[in-house]
Amino acid sequence: MISKNTRTVSIIIPTYNRAHLLRRAIQSALVQTYRHFELIVVDDASTDNTEEIIKKLNDPRIRYIRHKTNKGGSAARNTGIKNAQGEFIAFQDSDDEWLLEKLEKQMRVFQSCSDNMGVVYCGFLRWDGRSAVYVPSPKIKVRDGDISSQILCKNFVGTPTLLIRRECFEKIGLFDEQLPRFQDWELVIRLAGKYHFYLIDEPLVMAYVTLEGITNNGAAGTRAREIILERHYKTLSKTPQALADHLYNLGHLKCLNETMAYGRSYFVKSVRVSPGYIKAWTALVLSLFGSKAYKTARRIRQLLWRITKK
Repeated sequence: MISKNTRTVSIIIPTYNRAHLLRRAIQSALVQTYRHFELIVVDDASTDNTEEIIKKLNDPRIRYIRHKTNKGGSAARNTGIKNAQGEFIAFQDSDDEWLLEKLEKQMRVFQSCSDNMGVVYCGFLRWDGRSAVYVPSPKIKVRDGDISSQILCKNFVGTPTLLIRRECFEKIGLFDEQLPRFQDWELVIRLAGKYHFYLIDEPLVMAYVTLEGITNNGAAGTRAREIILERHYKTLSKTPQALADHLYNLGHLKCLNETMAYGRSYFVKSVRVSPGYIKAWTALVLSLFGSKAYKTARRIRQLLWRITKK
C-alpha cells in the first residue's frame, strides 16, 4: 500500500499483445529517480505471454490488472485511473521509454506551483527508426500556461509525457471510450479548458513508432475529428484559426478517404473562417484537379518533409 504521508504517483501502462516490448517500458518506470510510485499494468485481454513477463519481473511496486475481454486503450487507461491510489497520475505506453529523471523533474514543478497548475508535461522524441523529431515544436506559440486555444489546433502533448493531479479527473472526466481515435487529444482539450499546463522543455520520453502501433485508420480519424468539432465547436469558434485548421484537416481526410467534392466543401468553410489561411487555399485549388493530383501532391510533400528532416 502507498503511504498517505508521501506525494505519490500512479503510473498506468495499458497493454495488448506487446510482451516483446513491455519489459523496456516497465523497466524505464521502475528505475525512475523519483521513488514514490506504484505501477499499474492493465492487460487488455492479451493472448501472448504478457502476464508471464509481469510475474517474472517480481516487483512489489507492480499491480497487474487483466481485462476479460479486449476493450481498447482508453478503457484500459480508465481502469488504471479507477484503481489508482496515488495523488498524481502518469501514463506510459507499452512501447515507449522514459528517461531516468522524468518523474522527479515533473514532481519538482508540482511542489512549487499553484493548485491551478493541473498538468506538468515534457518534450519527447518521436523515433521512426530513421530519424527523431522533437515534440512540441518551438513553432507552437503557446506551449504552457493556458494552452486551451493552442491545443485545439493540434495535439502537441504526448500521453506518456503527462503527469496530472488525480483530482482533475473528478472535474473533467476520464478518457472517452466511444471516440474511435484521438481520445488522448480530446482529454487534453478538456484538461486545458480547466487547468494550466507547465512544459518541461526537454526530451524526457522516447516514443518509438512501430509497425505494431495504432494504424492510420482514415475513416476512424475522420469520424473522431467530426466528433471533436461537434463537441468543442463553441470553444473552437472563439479561435478562428483553430476552427479553420479543424475544417482544413477534415477536408483533407475526406479527400483522401471519401470524395473530393465533400472534402472541398470543408476547405471552402475553412477559408471563409480564416481568409488568409494559405494551406487551406492551396488544398482547395489542388482538389479542383481531382483525386490523383491531390494524392500525388501529398506524396511529394511527405517526401520533401522527410528529406529536410535528414
